[in-house]
Amino acid sequence: MDIRIIEQAVKDTQCDALAVGATYKKVGNQAKELMLSATAREVDSLLGGLIQSIYAEGEFKGDLGELLTLHPMGKLAAKRIVVVGMGPEEKIHTQVIRRASATATRHLQQTGAHQVALALQSEEFNLDLDESVRAAVEGVLLGTYTFTKYKQSNGNGRGITKINLLVNGASNTMLDQAMRHAIALAEATNFARDLVNEPPDVLTPSELANRAGTMAKQFGLECEILDRPEMQELGMGGLLAVARGSSEPPKFIILRYRGAPQSPGKGMALVGKGITFDSGGLSLKSAEQMQDIEMLLALRHHTVVGRDREEHEIDPVRAGQHVADKALMSGHIDHAGAAAVGQVEVGEAQIDRDAALFLFLQAIGVVPGERLDQRGLAVIDMTRGADDRVGN
Repeated sequence: MDIRIIEQAVKDTQCDALAVGATYKKVGNQAKELMLSATAREVDSLLGGLIQSIYAEGEFKGDLGELLTLHPMGKLAAKRIVVVGMGPEEKIHTQVIRRASATATRHLQQTGAHQVALALQSEEFNLDLDESVRAAVEGVLLGTYTFTKYKQSNGNGRGITKINLLVNGASNTMLDQAMRHAIALAEATNFARDLVNEPPDVLTPSELANRAGTMAKQFGLECEILDRPEMQELGMGGLLAVARGSSEPPKFIILRYRGAPQSPGKGMALVGKGITFDSGGLSLKSAEQMQDIEMLLALRHHTVVGRDREEHEIDPVRAGQHVADKALMSGHIDHAGAAAVGQVEVGEAQIDRDAALFLFLQAIGVVPGERLDQRGLAVIDMTRGADDRVGN
């Protein structure tokens, strides 16, 4: 998908669809007033007040995610106008723009648009323009994501190929950086989504290790893959014991990104357990929740792989502030949990129990009883529940 930031008169913007934003504010106990962005006001004026008229009739309310499609009948170069509801004006933030962008582009992709112009940001939102651009681009790429690898249909020619963001001052270098940052974040997320959507007989621990290695080579990361003999030498009894329940050999994946070797910071580690198939987790779920088990897996291992890719792509602005030494465990592990962040105190039992943490801590020379926060280190354990503390 070709994404660009341009500055052009709304009336002359040629596209299959132009998406503009609309919010509302309360003017009394019950009454609401529709608030249009600057671009939306210009569109409304060109259409003879049609948007405000439809709002007054109650057909469109401006709620978050609500869509109103208009056909300008030659009054604008755009073939369609999509007014995107963004909810109450006082609650506008980047996530609202991200969601509105995703909702609009997903709808337009499903209804045959190929070239789309977005103008959802507005000075009235009290958001930095670069933040608004970043959120809009992320929304586009996340909202239009599809996994069609195993489908024979080509989508009947549907699919957005070009996005133009209409912005005043489009030549701003900061906006270009914001767009590149957003693309890196969204593509990393979609890379993780691809891993999650693969069937378990395809994405085995060995295949996950292969893809991690390919990604690392593409983006200049260090990648080290440990096989069973190396794990045995390191005493990873817990991982090896669980892996005996599968015919697939376990893999231990270590991805390292050194974005700023001269940085005074000590580093950051993401630790995850790569679950490629979780029969135990499935058996604990009720029937209506079984379809969501893969999203639990995404929290723990695919997220770490995608995050490593993201950290490389957004360097040198943010990721260059630290040296990241990250570990990812891949195998048949039955351990549910979300991300927990905190300072870590290391004890004998902790090192013996968590092989992923063990390898990382061993590599940096941490000894039992030492507090990592004294070294200025941050460890993000992606394998545990929020109330499951790391440490003794």
